[in-house]
Amino acid sequence: MRNIVRNIVTLVFIIISYFAFSTWINWMMRQQGNTVIVQIMSPFQVVILGLIFAMIIPTFKSIFLASYSLMRKYQKNKNQFLLYKYDKLMLILRLMERNVNTNNVNGLKRNFLSYDVNDIIRPQFVESLVADLKTAVVRDYALPRYGKVVKEVIKCCEDFYQKERAVSTGSVKRELFFDIRQGYQLTSQGSNYNIHYFETLYSKTNNKQQLGWKIYSLYMIKFNYYFLFYGLGLAAVVGIISFPIIGQYSNFNLATWGVSLLVMVSSVGTIVSHGFRSLTLSKKFEVRKYLILPAVTYYFLILLIFLNIAGSIMLLPSITAIPPESTNIFESGALPFLFALANLVLTTALLIYILATLMDYLKGPGLVKEYLIEGIILPLVMFLTFTITRTSLIIYYDDPQGLNPFVNMIQTFLTAALFIYWVVNWIFSSMMSAVVNNNKYLKLHGVSQAPKKHQKINSKKIK
Repeated sequence: MRNIVRNIVTLVFIIISYFAFSTWINWMMRQQGNTVIVQIMSPFQVVILGLIFAMIIPTFKSIFLASYSLMRKYQKNKNQFLLYKYDKLMLILRLMERNVNTNNVNGLKRNFLSYDVNDIIRPQFVESLVADLKTAVVRDYALPRYGKVVKEVIKCCEDFYQKERAVSTGSVKRELFFDIRQGYQLTSQGSNYNIHYFETLYSKTNNKQQLGWKIYSLYMIKFNYYFLFYGLGLAAVVGIISFPIIGQYSNFNLATWGVSLLVMVSSVGTIVSHGFRSLTLSKKFEVRKYLILPAVTYYFLILLIFLNIAGSIMLLPSITAIPPESTNIFESGALPFLFALANLVLTTALLIYILATLMDYLKGPGLVKEYLIEGIILPLVMFLTFTITRTSLIIYYDDPQGLNPFVNMIQTFLTAALFIYWVVNWIFSSMMSAVVNNNKYLKLHGVSQAPKKHQKINSKKIK
């Protein structure tokens, strides 16, 4: 998710660069005519436009089509799964279960080879199990602790198969969106089966709060679907019903305040629906009380994100109110509007980056201090600094629409500073990910015992 945020920032940077560059070219032509510099620089507009189209497709796919493509792939191979791929998968899993319970490392390695080589359907919860087992084998940890987990994964596979089989044979009526829900349960990290896997894996851990963060981070993967169906649906209903009445009987500015109101309505509707469903979904009642703190933290961040979007929309300057023939480049054409729009996206991206850092590392390898600084503290400092500076300028100059030349100039510098921050972030985080990927397995999985080889060495020393 952090990479998706960076891709969005890169795309916004290229789009803003294109329009800003075009505005600068037009401004130069008005001021100095068709000079040599203008003739040399004008073709670069086509290059920037090409970069925009080159970034739009992969960014769109990573945001909207990643899970959908996996679900479509399963739907195409569903008959093969029911006929023979399920049997092949279950055979491998049962051999894994036997080798795990007997601590047979060599046998388990052969199972890994069969799992990787054979043409089978690989559910996400099985992928999670296999990844953990491979890590345990590489680090030479005891395997029997995974016996119960493998058994639960086999039960999940059987449950999934029985549902598909019952609908295929007609013994059970097909429910609404059954194929979509089944595809999601098979392919997504936020599926109920995958969450149940981690609940079982960490059932004996002493750090229940860490388990709560991990489980709710997996629940948050579904948040965008709740936003699409519940949030936008509620906003559409409120807009259709209330806007005609408001427009007829009041002077309420629907162009700015109305959009901001719908943004907040959609956020509240999404948070309420997602929170109610997530807090009542856990199969283990004793885990629910440890989900409260993660839920409050995530929803506070999401509410702050939507508040920032709503407030920035209200402060967007009108393009028609900007003098197009101004001699000041910071007032020229659509530049003030573009910079205000860039500020909206970039400040929102800072908050989403904090949310993505919590989700990516609390559902995965754990949040180390390096990522705490890079992914939470620095973005929060940048957001607060930018927001306080911009708000102070607007209040002091009484210029919410950003028509003051000095305010426009400061806003331009702030936007440039945000872009520079994201460039540095991209480079630094890429370098840091290779360095920080170290031995966090014991802390993550709650394994208190030392590797077997170390245990033998220690026992010899004691003798």
